[in-house]
Amino acid sequence: MLFETEKKALLFIKFNSDEILVDNVVTPTRAYYCESCMGWHVTHIKDGNKIEQRIEEGKTKREEMENWVTEQKRQMKIQLEEKRQELEPQYKAHNDNIYKMAQELLERAKKLYQEGNVREARESLNKALKTSLDIKSFKGTGGGRFKSLRREINNLLAQYRY
Repeated sequence: MLFETEKKALLFIKFNSDEILVDNVVTPTRAYYCESCMGWHVTHIKDGNKIEQRIEEGKTKREEMENWVTEQKRQMKIQLEEKRQELEPQYKAHNDNIYKMAQELLERAKKLYQEGNVREARESLNKALKTSLDIKSFKGTGGGRFKSLRREINNLLAQYRY
């Protein structure tokens, strides 16, 4: 149990010891301050050093666990960065190919429209739009250029309405 003050903890012992003793073999006899939760607890253990020692051991274990978690996070960050650097050239090449294909479809659509073939021009634009969505979104792979390409395709689709 957690108490805000030592006085409240001692009052709990004073007024509840007999009732606790009926249900349990032992009853709390003293209060102690817990630095972990910054509150007061009651205990039946007479030697306060044991409790403080267990609290210190708990703090040490918690600190060890926090250090372990921090180290694991650091290691994962390093691994992710290594993987990103490994995949970046592949993703960039993939995106370059996709961009080139979408550009070719866009140019084909413009040519078809000039020839008066609006239906096929729209189909080519739709393919270009679909193709431009197949990029690998990855920091540093040139994904930003696709926004302007898609904007141009959408503008032409609106312009090439029947």
